[in-house]
Amino acid sequence: MPKFPGPVKHNNPDEAILDLTKRQVIGIGIFNNNDSGEVRRDNLHSNLRAKGYIATLTDTSASYVYTGSTITDDDWRDSNNWAAIGGSSLPSGGFEDDILTKTSGDNAAWKPTLNTTALKVKNHGDSPISSEIMFSRKVTGEATAPLDILGEVLAEGFDIYGTIRTGKPSMRFVAGSGVGPTDLRQKSHIEFRVSDDEGTKKAFEISSDRKIVLSQLTDNEIPAAELGGLYYNTTQNSYYVAKST
Repeated sequence: MPKFPGPVKHNNPDEAILDLTKRQVIGIGIFNNNDSGEVRRDNLHSNLRAKGYIATLTDTSASYVYTGSTITDDDWRDSNNWAAIGGSSLPSGGFEDDILTKTSGDNAAWKPTLNTTALKVKNHGDSPISSEIMFSRKVTGEATAPLDILGEVLAEGFDIYGTIRTGKPSMRFVAGSGVGPTDLRQKSHIEFRVSDDEGTKKAFEISSDRKIVLSQLTDNEIPAAELGGLYYNTTQNSYYVAKST
């Protein structure tokens, strides 16, 4: 390899000395991973790989440094061995209030739904409320209508194959009925729902005027006795309290 006594210059100042898009420089390169006709980062020849390699991906406008301990195919192609360098490197697209979600390796995407194993709500020091979770039903050009579901907290269980095996017990926040969409304040109520073999059903609600309204059961829906249990039988037009099990 030739040695030069000073900086290398091209006799034409408008011509490049090195072209990183040709991927023939050990240690750094520019790739377009969306173009099947080009050499992708994962397929770079082992003679051109190096620990600490810096790769810029033009399809995501992000740069990564190689952190793997070897340059074998398995390590080189493992996305966990590539760390993003500075910048936001955020994916394009998404809508207002979408959530950035890790999908695999260094990949991420905007999602309208948060999927997480735990959620912790912390208080901001200047907030008058210690902590809060708020549902906001707001669609541009559309008013909240009577009986619209404003928000819902629910749970579900799965079998080992990922199939839902339980109903979805929930607490549902609902806009009141019989209220016009132009009213300044709409009434609202909270429904508590449970599930059985036939699906999810309302157990009771707390009305807008702060009373508890039990769901109406018929003679064919008499629940199993449980000490202290209370239900309303619409066939008999009566309340029943279990004295024993």
